Amino acid sequence: MFQEFQLKNNVENNETENMKKIKVGLVLMALFLSTSTMAQKGLDFTKLLPEEWSKSTIISEENYNVWGTNIVKGKDGKYHAIYSRWPKSRGHHGWVTHSEIAHAVSDKLTGPYEFRNVVLPARGKQYWDGDCTHNPHIMEHEGKYYLYYMGNRGSGFWDGTPADRMPSISDDEEWWVNRNNQRIGLAIADDLNGDWKRFDQPLINVVEGRKMVSTPVVSQRLDGQFLMTYKYVKDDGSERGGRVVHVTAISREPEGPFVDTDIPFITHPTASFAIDDHLEWVYNGNYYCLAKDSRGVWSDHPEGSTMLFESDDMGLDWKPAKNFLVIEAGEIKWTDGTTTKTKRTADMPKFYMEDGIPKALIVAVLPKDSEDSYSVVIPLKTPEPGTEAFPYQVTEYSDDYELSAAIDRSFNQYPSHVNAENELYSQFRYTKLTGFDYNDGDATVTRRDPSKILFENGKYYVWYTKRDTPIPPVGRFSNDYKIMETSEDGLVWNDTIPTTDWDLGEIWYATSEDGFHWEEQGVAVARPAYPTPGWRAVATPDILKFKGKYYLYSLVSGKK
Repeated sequence: MFQEFQLKNNVENNETENMKKIKVGLVLMALFLSTSTMAQKGLDFTKLLPEEWSKSTIISEENYNVWGTNIVKGKDGKYHAIYSRWPKSRGHHGWVTHSEIAHAVSDKLTGPYEFRNVVLPARGKQYWDGDCTHNPHIMEHEGKYYLYYMGNRGSGFWDGTPADRMPSISDDEEWWVNRNNQRIGLAIADDLNGDWKRFDQPLINVVEGRKMVSTPVVSQRLDGQFLMTYKYVKDDGSERGGRVVHVTAISREPEGPFVDTDIPFITHPTASFAIDDHLEWVYNGNYYCLAKDSRGVWSDHPEGSTMLFESDDMGLDWKPAKNFLVIEAGEIKWTDGTTTKTKRTADMPKFYMEDGIPKALIVAVLPKDSEDSYSVVIPLKTPEPGTEAFPYQVTEYSDDYELSAAIDRSFNQYPSHVNAENELYSQFRYTKLTGFDYNDGDATVTRRDPSKILFENGKYYVWYTKRDTPIPPVGRFSNDYKIMETSEDGLVWNDTIPTTDWDLGEIWYATSEDGFHWEEQGVAVARPAYPTPGWRAVATPDILKFKGKYYLYSLVSGKK
């Protein structure tokens, strides 16, 4: 359906005005569009894991502890492991004093991996990360590799100690010097086999009230922004500090700057150290997190067990998932029939990903009564779809669905599983518009489906669907309201109670002089009387200017 009408046009159509129209059109999207995503709920991560792990997938070094291993497929087609290592002679707690980030390569995901080089070595106490680099987290974005890590420097005490001197948390004050100097850094490379650019300043430094910061994990949200989760220790004036707090930060670029959201990450009402060693990712429009129950407060499972948390698609509202337990701490069963008792069972989890799907989980293991750690690559099964609808992300299960031509193009020819990696995708800063009343947000008033913006007579014009009803939509088959009743002439619909957001809607229009403050002008196209099409709703307009006339197209709802 379209309506034809005419406006007086006395505005020059120059480049400046066109740019103003574009900007105003983008700003207006903030009023009408929602970024919420329908997500698949109920992920059971245990179904992705094998019951037994294979010793053939262990990543280890003869003289070094191995920890926090990331695996990425490089431009050379090989698998690259980026991990922390430190001399076994320094013991497990030498991670905070002697760790360095290293690089190994394999032809297969599950190994064996051959050491190639140290990526981030010690570089001198003139640098904030001069003595130690640890807890790497690597992400590839637009052909570059971003390596987030913890770095620190000590007082120089450890430089004069024997190679077999093991740092002690309980006995060495100098251990705490390194620990309290932890900061978060970033290194960038064009190729995994090339050089990494390091920076003279941390990416995340301490601020007042924070004693140290560490353990960064960065992921890309569906809106294209980058979410960092990390921890800090509250500075209470003591050597060790107070509560361990996990927080979130956002950036529009992977290199930052990251700005704290002031929204806590995962918290527990009683624990001073709610979680540790966490990993976040997006799957089927939902955010998930694997995290270690570091103090055994989340369940009756052993301390150190791995748990699953979930959030909305923004990664800012976390709660325990329905299927909470992922890996129970205490022991590992191997495919050769043996069992290893563990002090650390599945620390510092990382994924090997392909097209946004986790294909392997890599965890760090410290056997019980041992100082020697290693990593294990655990191949994962692909999650089965949890709904009858076509899955949000394409997997091998997608072939089981009969697709229309449009859906087939969308899912099988789309260039990336991440919306923001589409070359036509853009990011805009949203600004709340003024001049529109929403009755305190009680859902009785809705404005949606804005048309293109026209600039005429020195003003901006927009047309949109508006519904203003006594109550919010109640659904077509409401048990509480009589939406329709049967008479001798057939169904009779209630004309004041909406069933959906656009039901009983009409096309309204508004004008603005600057694109930010708007004045609603009234109805542009009203609902006609029954039984004319549109008697139930006139909605979803768009505007076309052609040869001096204006054509308003819309959807009509309601049939006889």
